[in-house]
Amino acid sequence: MPPPFHHANPSDSIDARLVAALERISQAFRTLLWGKVRENPLGLTLSPLQIQVLEHLRRHETRRAGQIAAEFDVSAATMSDVIRVLGEKGLVVRERSADDGRVHVLHLTERGQEAANAVADWSAVIAEHLHAHSDAEKVLVMRFLLDLIESLHRAGLISVARMCATCRYFGANESGDPEAPHYCHLMELPLREADLRVDCAEYEPAEYESAK
Repeated sequence: MPPPFHHANPSDSIDARLVAALERISQAFRTLLWGKVRENPLGLTLSPLQIQVLEHLRRHETRRAGQIAAEFDVSAATMSDVIRVLGEKGLVVRERSADDGRVHVLHLTERGQEAANAVADWSAVIAEHLHAHSDAEKVLVMRFLLDLIESLHRAGLISVARMCATCRYFGANESGDPEAPHYCHLMELPLREADLRVDCAEYEPAEYESAK
């Protein structure tokens, strides 16, 4: 006969189980990243963080080293080493910004773009497993995760969160449309829950974030 299930045990609380589940998912991402390291695309030896930086530059085109360090919550010295190694491999170059000559920005080289494309699918298997779930389920989970990210961001545990909820242009429940309750004042469009972004190129921090 199995032992009774004790709800009073703190380890059985829903919060504790959610934390454990999120940690398991994090472990899956680490496993996938190290798998891409071992795959050695294009004959390059890349660390997990180097792969993430290449993928980041592939999506954002040009960034400052300090911005990328903040994205991944690593020190400026650590990111400087990553950029140096990627530069030595001929994958990344540092150039003066066209908008401000005092600022240096990072670009992928042609080989860097090729390498970034080669490693871009490192998390694709996660998306494959998501296909088995309905859109309604995924929207609920997305909303929950966005709220959790916002909370962690406000607490200072996540440095950068370029998502709708922390953006100056976002109007929560402002549209009056029950099907698309939110509103983007930049695009001047109502937003469904499924439209909310995690990483928006047009993002500008809300006042509470700018005041930090």
